[in-house]
Amino acid sequence: MGKWRYGVILDAGSSGTRVHIYRWLNNSKARQGGTPQELKSLPKIGTKEDWTKKIHPGISTFADTPERVGPDHLDELLQHALDIVPEAAVKDTPVFLLATAGMRLLSDVQRGQILNHVCSFFRENSDFLLPECDVHVQVIPGETEGLYGWIAANYLLGSFDSPEEHAHGKDHHTYGFLDMGGASAQIAFVPNATEAEKHANDLKLLRLRNVDGSSQDYQLFVTSWLEFGVREARRRYVEALQESVSLDKATEIPDPCLPDGLRTAMDGQPLTDDAPAAPYLIGTGRFDECVRQTFPLLAKDAPCADEPCLLNGVHVPAIDFDVNHFIGISEYWHTTHEIFEMGYKDKAYDFNTYQHRVDAFCSQEWAAIEQGLTEERWGSKVDREKAYQVCFKASWLINVLHGGIGIPRVGIEDTPSSSHNGTKEIIEHGKAQGYVHPFQAVNKIDSTEVSWTLGKVILYAASQVPTIEEDALPVGFGSNEPGIPKDFQYPSVELVPGPGPSVEESDSWHDALFGGESPRRIPGVLLFVFIIVIVLFFLCGRSRRLRIYHKLQTFFKRGGPRSRRKFVGSKIPFIGRNTPAYERVLEDGGPEFELSGADTDSEDEAQNVTTPTGYSPPHSKRHSLKGSGTALGSQAPGLKFELGNISSTSIGLGIAPSSNALDRQGLVIRTESREHLVPTATTGGRSRTVSPTRSYRKSPLLQPEQDAIDFTDNDLSSLSNFPFFPRLRTLLIARNRVNHIQPTLATSIPNLETLVLTANNMAELADLDPLQNFARLTHVVLMENPVTRKENYRYWVIWRNPHIRFLDYQKVKDVERAKATELFGTFEEPSELASKIMGAKSRTFDVPSTGAAAPGRGAGDRAIRVKLTDKERKRVEKMIREAKSLQEIARLEKELNEGRIPAGALEGLDDEDEDRMEM
Repeated sequence: MGKWRYGVILDAGSSGTRVHIYRWLNNSKARQGGTPQELKSLPKIGTKEDWTKKIHPGISTFADTPERVGPDHLDELLQHALDIVPEAAVKDTPVFLLATAGMRLLSDVQRGQILNHVCSFFRENSDFLLPECDVHVQVIPGETEGLYGWIAANYLLGSFDSPEEHAHGKDHHTYGFLDMGGASAQIAFVPNATEAEKHANDLKLLRLRNVDGSSQDYQLFVTSWLEFGVREARRRYVEALQESVSLDKATEIPDPCLPDGLRTAMDGQPLTDDAPAAPYLIGTGRFDECVRQTFPLLAKDAPCADEPCLLNGVHVPAIDFDVNHFIGISEYWHTTHEIFEMGYKDKAYDFNTYQHRVDAFCSQEWAAIEQGLTEERWGSKVDREKAYQVCFKASWLINVLHGGIGIPRVGIEDTPSSSHNGTKEIIEHGKAQGYVHPFQAVNKIDSTEVSWTLGKVILYAASQVPTIEEDALPVGFGSNEPGIPKDFQYPSVELVPGPGPSVEESDSWHDALFGGESPRRIPGVLLFVFIIVIVLFFLCGRSRRLRIYHKLQTFFKRGGPRSRRKFVGSKIPFIGRNTPAYERVLEDGGPEFELSGADTDSEDEAQNVTTPTGYSPPHSKRHSLKGSGTALGSQAPGLKFELGNISSTSIGLGIAPSSNALDRQGLVIRTESREHLVPTATTGGRSRTVSPTRSYRKSPLLQPEQDAIDFTDNDLSSLSNFPFFPRLRTLLIARNRVNHIQPTLATSIPNLETLVLTANNMAELADLDPLQNFARLTHVVLMENPVTRKENYRYWVIWRNPHIRFLDYQKVKDVERAKATELFGTFEEPSELASKIMGAKSRTFDVPSTGAAAPGRGAGDRAIRVKLTDKERKRVEKMIREAKSLQEIARLEKELNEGRIPAGALEGLDDEDEDRMEM
């Protein structure tokens, strides 16, 4: 992971979708170079102006064609994000699409279809981090949008990191937040101490985390008013005008909120001078009447179930404007500044100055306004649509601010004369103390746009900071309750770093070693490397340590092993032990094999047994060869076996240690399908290149004592045909071609706890059903399999395997189990969807089990024993002597390796059959 972390947030609003890209330092980097003040601050988020891109219209317009929302709408924004985020950082960069008011107006079915197509499009067309669709692609409530905006505003103003510089009195240092879009409006603020105690149950708990791991907690009030955005308010206003006149008689409806002489259709589109369609609106340019007629839209007289209330009967704690100073964005900024700021030096808002400017503009005739637009009197960004809409927007904003929320009318209520210009006083006061007036509309603070998307990425970045203490509470928000409330919302479903250094701090030690200027740096580096070598040497195992010792001994040629052992072996016990060493042997070319000596009464007889007529053993070559086939199916030829002691519990890999080969715990076998492990010459056994006529000292086969087996980077296509392996706990089969799991596999490895099947070919959800038979299986990884792209994949695996606790490195949550049950029902009564999935399996076949079975279990139609009887041994020896080809010898070797008695050697043969064999 590099120096920077990135985040991609898509704001899917009612009028369009805008992508925002942010970045911040890795926590290890931030801690390494941060000052004490910076360490006690939230992560520093950065962005650039060209990192933001907006397109029209909103995604809610794809309600009838949800499958087109990706290619026709989001593709341009996704490509923009991929152009900004470095390719190496894409996989670690989370992507969020959070929809607001426009999507809230759709039905549940329409919303669900659009969001599902959005998530599928992101996953299929990018590698951005998207672990859970329901969290990263969703419609957020208005309260959540307001909370994110409150975080963004206070972060940019510095009230989080420097509270002493923003003290408003009464132990209060944060700012209130107001947002108004096309469909809804939000308010968020921290009440004073009295109101906070009185309305504690109405507040939200917000928890953030500083760079050093310490926490910041806030209790704030957030609410939202749907249909109180400017577009929805205009719609309700026009409906009220229509109800006030008789449409049967009137074709012309006066509208005081339109410039004088402007005619528009009922939907707001201007009409030409040609015969307008009736009825239509005609502007009268009376702004004072416009303010009066829009006031009832606040619904101040609506029933209030919980006093006090502001708009539409919605409860809001009393606002103390002595300490609650509000920042307004979106329409609050555009309506107060796009037209009425141009040509004026005063940038701040006060009611008296603003109302005079609006009244002067809106009382003009439409022809004069059009002339001003041609001359760009209000700037090049103001067009005809903005010009005729601004009068209604201004009246609505004034009513919401002063008639609804109760913002003091600066310039009238606080000044002795209505002609007083409060703007200048505000600006002078603000220069010394910042945003301390009751309301201020802003667009950017310190060159950064104030957007609720910034609040979302701040919350996410804070959640990725490692905690200081083991029991530290997580980052997020929910009900105002101690601990973690039931409705607590996490920024993402990613695993949050635990206490201690971050996993990213691998870069820090590198900088400390190689980036310093200390004269002791080089010796320190050498000492560090020496320590690492010693640690690796001790971790590599006894057998490998012994091989390393012998290789060094041969390289330096300082005497034979016997003389060196007296010096080194007496000092270091693990080097001097006569422990058999095992190495990889990869088979090349045709089948190779070696038969060890059988128990006989004479050496001559042993030679007769082990030496087929006219046979000389081939020599093996070492090379890197990948395996293929099933995980532990038909074994590759060339595996050693012992006639005198055929074990039914052999793992089928041709492992033949001496008695002390497994005197340590937790041995992990890293193997491939066509490789096996053999004792080196130090065990006293015979070399594979030596004639088989020489005597051979027997050694029992390796028992299945491994805790884990790693088949990574092979060519396996089926997970099947394991022998009985009760000790196996971990199975790693990443980057193979596995597309099938044997249904009875759990009977062979009943204690499996961890299964990694990353980057295989599992295609259907039903193909994963054999996993439910593993009662102890708790950790499963199926990433980069085609099945993970199936709809409801995660819920299906959780439902079919209730014992799984971690899936794809993500902890299984209770809410996911509940959702899975809701989708698929119960095992006894599965839902229609579950039954459909169960019937869709890949076309594969089950490999019959030919390996050894568990004690007390049948393993096939041939007898399986640990040792041969005397008669059976003689028959096997005779079959070997009379073998006519290498293929026949290979067949006998394979059957003995698998713990099966070859056909024709069973003890149940009668005397005639035996005499017939001797003829």
